[in-house]
Formats: sequence, structure tokens, C-alpha cells
Amino acid sequence: MTYPVTLDIPPSLPDTIDSLALGIYDGFHRAHQLITKNANALLTCHPHPEIVLKKHSDLQYLSTISELRQLFPSTIVLNFTPDIAGMDPLDFLNKIILDRFSPKHIYCGHDYRFGAKQAGDVALLTRWGAQHGIHVSASPEITHRGKTVRSGAIRKLLDEGHFDDAIDLLGHPYLIHGRVVKGDGRGKSLGFPTINIDVPDRKYIPQHGVYKADILLNNTALPTIVYIGTKPTFSPSTKTIEAHILEWDGNLYGQDIQLNLYSFIRGEMSFESPRDLINQIKTDIRTHFHD
Repeated sequence: MTYPVTLDIPPSLPDTIDSLALGIYDGFHRAHQLITKNANALLTCHPHPEIVLKKHSDLQYLSTISELRQLFPSTIVLNFTPDIAGMDPLDFLNKIILDRFSPKHIYCGHDYRFGAKQAGDVALLTRWGAQHGIHVSASPEITHRGKTVRSGAIRKLLDEGHFDDAIDLLGHPYLIHGRVVKGDGRGKSLGFPTINIDVPDRKYIPQHGVYKADILLNNTALPTIVYIGTKPTFSPSTKTIEAHILEWDGNLYGQDIQLNLYSFIRGEMSFESPRDLINQIKTDIRTHFHD
């Protein structure tokens, strides 16, 4: 049977793929980093199989494809469709992994599944690899500070407002790639000009509040304080992401930017007056950026 296979190949992909990591890698957390440390390419699926298979139709990504490629540049994206989901496991291995890449080594997690009804597992992959001279290494379950490192566990921590614990399991700042759009200009009137950031619809946005971050501009990380919320001190609005870049002035409208969120400063607050808000912002910056 012929399956329509569409692959998005990054410019940084090596000419020869000796070692290929297989999996979704949403968030690229500590376990993902361990699995891929010896791989020179990574094959992921997009959209997420849980969305395509309607197991979790409202799932939001910890890492968009651009963010994943920031963390692992040689990421190949397989367009995941119902046809791909319905492939016989051996067809998947032969027609995609062997025919397209022919790696000498494959890395994956201990619970990696593939093929129709997720019938393919590490045992099948290992047997198939042995038949084709491909060594398969499956990473065991990884724990960090007594917690199992999984994308689902990180989402749960974020849902419950435990941002710093989620970052600890990720093993890197929380990345947000987005485009700078025009805001209402209120930050500038308060003495703290901000950029407003628009992100893809399915990007997971952490809880409302204020975060310590930096923004990457011209390969330089600039200290940044980020607000996520609905501006309850003024007329409540839809959720926005605003970033004030410390000691910087410029125009970024229309540009694609990268935010790195490091830690949670405080929750969203409603203030009696703009002056109270200004004083709190000054306290946030003095306490978390000038210590």
C-alpha cells in the first residue's frame, strides 16, 4: 500500500543521518534531552498524534515546531495524518525510517509506540533493527528529584500553577516564540513600554502573572519582565502577553521574537490605582533583576 508521506526538513539537517531519535518531544524536557544526546537528527510528528486521533483534541503544545527546532535544530517533521496513523508498524519502519533515512542507530523512549493502533513498540523496533543492522537504544523512565519526567506531568504542574517546578522538569527556560503586534500603549503611559506578543493558537500559555525572563534580540539575551493576563486594574480584556525589556528602547512591531521564561514572580493582581501598579512593577524589577 502507498502512503502519502510529507516531511519538513530543516536546513541544518546533516547530509548523513547516522543516529535518529524517534518520538514527539513536546517540551524537550530532561528525558528528551537524555534520549537525544547522541542523535544527530530527530523525527517528530505534527500535528500531535493525540490531536489527530482525537484522544486530546484541545491539547496545547509545550513546544511549537519552531521552539523545538530552537532546542534541537536538526528536527525533521513528519506530517501526521490519519493515513500515517493507520500504517502497519513494519510499513512505517520500512517505508519511512529505512527508505528515507537508513540510520545506523535509533534512540527512543522506553514507551515509544508507532503504527496502526499503536501496535508497534520497542520490542518490535529492536527486532526489526537487528534484521537491518540498526542498533536500537531505548531510554528507561527518567525521574528528577523523585518526579517522573513526562510532558503530561509538566502540563499538570503548569495547570496547577507550579511554574518553577515545571521548569525544573523541563531543564530549560519555558520558550515562547511569537510575533510582536500593536498593543494599547498603556505600558508606555505608565513608564514601562511593552511589546505585545501574538502566539500560535495551540501554544500552551502559563498561568496569569508576572515572570522573570529574557528576550533574544540579535543573539543577545536582554533582561525582560513578562506579564500574562487580562489587565484587571483597567477594563479586563482578553489574555495578553506583554514584555517590558529592561533598559532598552526600540520598535519591534511585526518581528518574530523569542522569550525565555525562567521563573514565576507573582500572580495577577488588581490595583486600586495606576500608581499602585507602577510601584509594584518597580518592586518586581528591583527584587528580581537587581539582586
